[in-house]
Amino acid sequence: MEIILIQGNHDKLKPEVYEELNITTHQTLSLQGFQLIHEDTSKEQKGYSMSGHLHPGVILKGKGRQALKLPCFVVGKHQLILPAFSIFTGLYTAYCIDGCDFYAIAEGSLFKMKG
Repeated sequence: MEIILIQGNHDKLKPEVYEELNITTHQTLSLQGFQLIHEDTSKEQKGYSMSGHLHPGVILKGKGRQALKLPCFVVGKHQLILPAFSIFTGLYTAYCIDGCDFYAIAEGSLFKMKG
């Protein structure tokens, strides 16, 4: 089995450690029209970008004062930003790209919001 790691800001091991574990590392990887990258800061479009790093989230509000903060996928015409499903990460709920849709998943339900 091949393991490929798109390195991010928390991947700080020495290259020898990844080699010993048989993990191939990349800063960015182009794959059949997709650009896989930890954080897409590029202004140039090189295919459809798939990234993480930003930990996007949404807040669902109830009729009272109920609110639920959930990780979400951000889906746009040229990019997909993946959520972070960890109790150790925060969620950035102020993230907004015009024309993007936000998808949150909770209790087996899919919630779609417009950006």
